Amino acid sequence: CLSMVHEANSLSSIENMLREYAPYLQSKNLTMKNASLLGNCGSQVVVGDNCKLVNPDKIWLGDHVRIGDNCRMTADYNIRIEHNTVIEDSVNISDEQVLPVNTLAVFGSAFEQKKGGNLVIGHHSHIETDVTIIGDVKIGCGCLIKASSMLNKDVPNHCVVAGNPAQIIKAMDYENGKWIDIKDDAELQRLLDKRKKTQPILSIGIPTFNRSYYLNKCLKAIYKQIGNDDLVEVFVSDNASPDNTPQVVANYQKYPSLIYHRNKTNIGERNFENVWEHSHGKYAIALGDDDYFCGNAIYNIVASLYSNPKITLLSMLPYNENRYGVYEGKGIDDFVGRVSYVSTYISGVALNREYFLQVENRLKFSDTNLNQVYIQLEMLRKNPEFCVLYGAFFGKGTGEAGFGRKYSLERKADLAKVFIGQYFDILNSFLSEKSNGLSKEALKKDKRNVMEKFFLPWCNIVTSSDCVWRIDDNVMDVIKKYYSTEPYFEEIKNIINKFEDKQKNMIGSITDKK
Repeated sequence: CLSMVHEANSLSSIENMLREYAPYLQSKNLTMKNASLLGNCGSQVVVGDNCKLVNPDKIWLGDHVRIGDNCRMTADYNIRIEHNTVIEDSVNISDEQVLPVNTLAVFGSAFEQKKGGNLVIGHHSHIETDVTIIGDVKIGCGCLIKASSMLNKDVPNHCVVAGNPAQIIKAMDYENGKWIDIKDDAELQRLLDKRKKTQPILSIGIPTFNRSYYLNKCLKAIYKQIGNDDLVEVFVSDNASPDNTPQVVANYQKYPSLIYHRNKTNIGERNFENVWEHSHGKYAIALGDDDYFCGNAIYNIVASLYSNPKITLLSMLPYNENRYGVYEGKGIDDFVGRVSYVSTYISGVALNREYFLQVENRLKFSDTNLNQVYIQLEMLRKNPEFCVLYGAFFGKGTGEAGFGRKYSLERKADLAKVFIGQYFDILNSFLSEKSNGLSKEALKKDKRNVMEKFFLPWCNIVTSSDCVWRIDDNVMDVIKKYYSTEPYFEEIKNIINKFEDKQKNMIGSITDKK
């Protein structure tokens, strides 16, 4: 073991990079040896045939970068290709630009003046075939450079560029997500000025306390997707953490979209409401600091919000990771039937802040763990329209703060008390014969859905792994209160008894080891 540690410590930084990233590299001509010379080679990088990378140690390739055939990159200074960027065939990129200088000096000929710098192509940008990009150029995120263009100047976020020399022909209006034709520089400037006054479409609010390790992973996952994109605000609400949370946040304050709010004192669970109240986006997510967005989840959320501008909330439901789908719904019955217990997952909903602020008693169920369910249903009373977005949202390690730690029995939370007792108390408060309330029929269906698809599977989880949840000591008292009139009540009792025995055996095993 000691020799292995010594060997690992003796590796150069380039070799360490190769060991981490090279297994993901797919290329016929960019060999593993050449890949190790890159400044960075992200995961899932694809490089086409007959490409030439000059000075590869000055080239940075992010994750999911695709480079077509017959491309050339010449890095005299530094070239950075951000995550999820596509570069099509026969593209020429150089960070050095040669400019003619007319002079009468000595021989009366034209001398060459070289100019260069750090060339950056922002994430989620698309460079079409036969494009030439030269010089100290910064291309923003979400840009499209049309085929055969020659570009030698900066491009703001979310623009379409074409021509030789290249000009911006379209740009996104952040207010409605529509693409606007740009006729001249004056019109472009008016749109850019309007962008500065437009609120972000989405705020990702992160209430956190004393968990800087998880917060760092959370922020890394977010900025890996959005970079310098000003469509999305990131709002960290620090509940007066005594650890190094301020230092972790400082590492990300190079991004203008990051706002850091630190409470003077710990305000407890109200910190979740804090991010909805004080963030600036049209919609806001209160994201757990140990929940990590994956893939292109954030942009699928943004696209759905722009496509459905009148909704009260957008709920995220896990689905096939290779496909996203949208369901447009209306009313509390429809919402409970479609979303059900997933409404308890606070990270999985984006709330329209306008309707959130209209909820008068936002802390009505603040003594429970599920006040967010009450807020969602109360908002639907104001405006019944909602969306469900199906897809892959959270990646590996999500929720890890609640698993893999040695929780004492006293520190574990009661599963039935929260997800049956508190959940159905909130739903019962919305029972109504009126159209904007919850019907008895919808409640009855949801009770069975919660038991079969959530509670019983989670009983299996908490008796098979160490996590923050446990089966309550009085679990059958809780279940009897809400399920005694259901025809499947006796069946539930028999299943729960087995889980109770399993938990007792697990606790007994832990006690014996001590």
